[in-house]
Amino acid sequence: MSQENFRRTLRKESEQWWKEGLIDVALYEKLSERYQFAEIEAASGNRFIAVLLGLGGILLGLGAITLVAANWQEWSRKLRIVVIFSAFILVNGAGFYCWQRSKLQRLGVGLLLAGALIMGANSGLMSQMFHQSGDISGLYLVWGVGVLVMAYSLRLTALGILSWILVALCHQYSFGGWMTGRAPLESEWISLMRIYLPLLMTPLYLALAHWCRSRVLYCL
Repeated sequence: MSQENFRRTLRKESEQWWKEGLIDVALYEKLSERYQFAEIEAASGNRFIAVLLGLGGILLGLGAITLVAANWQEWSRKLRIVVIFSAFILVNGAGFYCWQRSKLQRLGVGLLLAGALIMGANSGLMSQMFHQSGDISGLYLVWGVGVLVMAYSLRLTALGILSWILVALCHQYSFGGWMTGRAPLESEWISLMRIYLPLLMTPLYLALAHWCRSRVLYCL
């Protein structure tokens, strides 16, 4: 039983004990103060808000990507570089600032997720600008590793999950390429990482799961 389920069960049982006269008001108040019964519902509400802010951050990142893509052909190369790097720095800077403040921490996580999505868009756009051809799985790999570095730097479970999804997509596309006998054109270090990817994922994400104390990452 999780800690929160235990507190909910204890609150329900202690209220019943109080009604039946098995404990007095003083003992109930001590239990309430010790196990913080008043904060149980607030914790559930905070988790719901965190989910909404995370989804909002993802939508913000996708919106920024759509805005840049819609005006991409009309901008000069210098303007493109300034826009994509400014967006990346501003969103991640704002996310890091909010994440350090306890009252704005959930907003900061949402912005950092948006910044992680913008990182992937920047990687793809920069490759397109400088005519760097390669397989889509290579982009997912580089993107996932970049987000993994962010996750380790900030000890954020949300970034770790996003990174795992991206690396898993890389493995899926790579497996499809191997089945069809198609060899992608890419850097040697990306090819090596792709070959040993199943062996690399376990120690990298298991260590992050332990550091973040995340059951979700551990299960993944």
